[in-house]
Amino acid sequence: MLYSVLTTFLEQWNFTMKPEDYTFSEEDVEQLRQYGDRQSDARLRQRFIVLLMLETGQDRSYIASILGVSQSSIYQWLNQYLHKGIEALNSFQYQSKKSALSSEQTKELVDWVKKQARQSRSHRELCRTHL
Repeated sequence: MLYSVLTTFLEQWNFTMKPEDYTFSEEDVEQLRQYGDRQSDARLRQRFIVLLMLETGQDRSYIASILGVSQSSIYQWLNQYLHKGIEALNSFQYQSKKSALSSEQTKELVDWVKKQARQSRSHRELCRTHL
């Protein structure tokens, strides 16, 4: 019972805490630096840079303007970090939508595009030789 009450309290506190009120520990900063340095994708590395800039007290609007990202992205990345942990920043977490075409239709479309490209090349070559 006590565990349940405590868990509920902590979840509510984290949910209502404003991200800008979060104070990064020295361990947080070191971990952000390490993850950022290991990240090969510049767009993902930028997330770690943003959090490190927030840690130094930089304003979100200033960070957004110099890095060319929206303030809402900055807020979203900070929320991801606070609620899902540092690993959440390490991927795009993108899930592709199911194709409207069946695999058979996709194959037919690819074949058709290839055929059109060949015909177009043949037509251009024919025009060049007769002009």
